Amino acid sequence: MTEANQLIMQALQQQWSLASPGVADIFWSSTRFETVDFDRAAKNFVVACYSPTGPSQTTPLTRELWLKTEQVIVDVLVKVVGTVDDAVAARENMRREVERIIHMSEFTISSLAEAVVAREPVQVEASNLVRVSVQVTCKSFQIREPV
Repeated sequence: MTEANQLIMQALQQQWSLASPGVADIFWSSTRFETVDFDRAAKNFVVACYSPTGPSQTTPLTRELWLKTEQVIVDVLVKVVGTVDDAVAARENMRREVERIIHMSEFTISSLAEAVVAREPVQVEASNLVRVSVQVTCKSFQIREPV
């Protein structure tokens, strides 16, 4: 888990305001979560924070200062236990909560200069689960220590 993944997950857990599902009702994962993992999770709701392949880019701003840009994927998955429509409604509430927290914390997540919802690259509505992915672009500054 990269530092940005961990910071985003901590912000989500600390600021989660939904009662259904509540923080304790969610399986929090630091890796990509697959359908077969629902048995392992023993919960019907999942929020997974992870980095896609090639997650970071570093841009030198000066000799001593770099801008690091990382992509973090926040997957929201809901197991279909009733109807697909009910699962979609729960997923959309969770997606809105993730986006609300990221927007409200855009400049205040510790160690990050900025965290912005960039896009939603994946949305699935299957008979056994519904999923949405939210891509978050995280920026931080790194300072080179003098030798």
